[in-house]
Amino acid sequence: GIITHHDKKSFITNIDVDGSKFTTKYISDKIGSKIILRIFSNDISIATQIPKNISINNVIKCKINKIKIFKSEGKVEIILDIKNQKILSEITIKSFKRLKLKNNLSVYALIKSVSIVGKWFFIYYDLLFLKIEAEMAKKEDGGKILANCLSNSGVKTIFTVPGESFLAVLNGLYDYKNKIKIITCRHEACASNMAEASGKLTGFPGIAFVTRGPGACHASIGVHTAMQDSSPMILFIGQINSKHRGKEAFQEINYYKMFEPPFSKRVFEISNSKNIPETIKKSFEVAINGRPGPVIISLPENILEIKSEFKPIKQIIKTEISPNIKKINEVIKILKRSRKPMIIIGGGDWNNFGAKDLVHFANKNDIPFAVSFRRQSLVNNKNKNYIGDLSTSVDPNLTNTVKNSDLILVVGARLGEMTTGGYTTIKVKEKNKIIHVYPDKKEIGKVFNPILGIH
Repeated sequence: GIITHHDKKSFITNIDVDGSKFTTKYISDKIGSKIILRIFSNDISIATQIPKNISINNVIKCKINKIKIFKSEGKVEIILDIKNQKILSEITIKSFKRLKLKNNLSVYALIKSVSIVGKWFFIYYDLLFLKIEAEMAKKEDGGKILANCLSNSGVKTIFTVPGESFLAVLNGLYDYKNKIKIITCRHEACASNMAEASGKLTGFPGIAFVTRGPGACHASIGVHTAMQDSSPMILFIGQINSKHRGKEAFQEINYYKMFEPPFSKRVFEISNSKNIPETIKKSFEVAINGRPGPVIISLPENILEIKSEFKPIKQIIKTEISPNIKKINEVIKILKRSRKPMIIIGGGDWNNFGAKDLVHFANKNDIPFAVSFRRQSLVNNKNKNYIGDLSTSVDPNLTNTVKNSDLILVVGARLGEMTTGGYTTIKVKEKNKIIHVYPDKKEIGKVFNPILGIH
C-alpha cells in the first residue's frame, strides 16, 4: 500500500481483523487540507469506536471533521483535518511503524521507504493488521477487574471488615478512592446489616465485603434480613484457594449450600478472572429485578490474583414492568362488587410516588388500608383511612377487619407469617378474597392462591 500527501494519490488494501474482512481506502489531499478514510465492511459498528482526536505516534495530529455511515453499502467514511503541519522534516521510517488512532484503533504497518519531494512526502508500506485496543485490550488482575466493574456499575459505598482473602480487591479499590467510599466496620454483621439497610432505602444494591468462614457466618444475619424484607444487596465473601477445595482447608465453607435459595436469591463463585464482568452484571440484574433480594458472590483468593483481558461493563438498568391493562380493569370490577374491601401495602420495591398514588386511590374510594410487617414508613400513619400495621401485637380490631373483609387487595406484600398472624388472619384456603399485586410472578400463589394475580 501507499500513503501519499500528493494530490489525487491513493491506495487500497485488504485487512483481516480476527476473521472479519475489511477493505480500506485512504484518499488524501494536500498538507493542511483533509484526509478521507473509507472503511468498507459488513460490520460498520467500528465507526462508533473512533475518537475525536487521532494521532500517528504523536507526529501527525488530526481531528475528525465528519463521519458518514452508509449502512446499505456497509461503508464508513471519516474525513480528518490535519492540525500539525510541522511534520515534513520529522518523518522517519521508525515513526510510522505504528499508526495509532488514539485510544481505540491501531494500524500496525511495516514501512518500506519514505521520501520527501519538495512540500510533499510519500510513505510506502505493507499493512500487517488492524487491532482494536482501548477497553477491549485492558488486562488486569481479578481484584482490579472487580473494582472496575463495581465503579462502572454505579457503586458509591462499600461496607466491609477487611480480610486477607480479598486483599487483591482492596488493592483494586484504591484506584477508585475518590469514587467509592469504603466504610470499615467492627463486625461482619454490622457490615451486612448496613448494606441491607442501604439497599432498602435506595433501591440500589447495598454492597458488603467480608472474609471467609466466620466472616461469612456473621454476615449471614444481614443476608437473611435482606431476603425476608426483599432488599437488594450483594455480599462478596473471600474464599479459600480454589485448588484446595474439598480438603477441609482453613475456614473452608461451601457457600452454595450455606446461602442457597431461599436464604438468598442466588449464589455465584468466580471460577476465572475473565468471567468477573459477566458475573457482576448478572448479580446486579438478579438483585434488583423481580422480587429484590440478596446475591452472594464467592471470591477464591487465587482467582483474584490472575490477570485477564476484560471488557468494562456499563451500569445495570432495572427492567421496568407494567401490569396488563385488562387485569387492572378486572381489579376495578371486583372492587365495585365487594362490600368490605381493604388494602394491604407492603414490600420494599417502592419509588417516591407509588405508595402515595395508592393511598390517593384508597382515599378517593374510601377503602381502609394497612401496611405489612415493618412497613409503617410507606404511608402517612395519620391518614383517615389508615387502620394500622400487621406486625407483632396487632390491634384486635385490625385483626377482625382483616378476617371480616370480603376482598383484600394486596400490593407489594408477600403475605408472610408475620403479616398474617401465623396464617390465621387470612386462611390459605380463602381463595375468593385476595387480589395479589407483586413484582415477581414466582411469589404469586406461593402460599395463597388469589382470585387474580398481577405482576
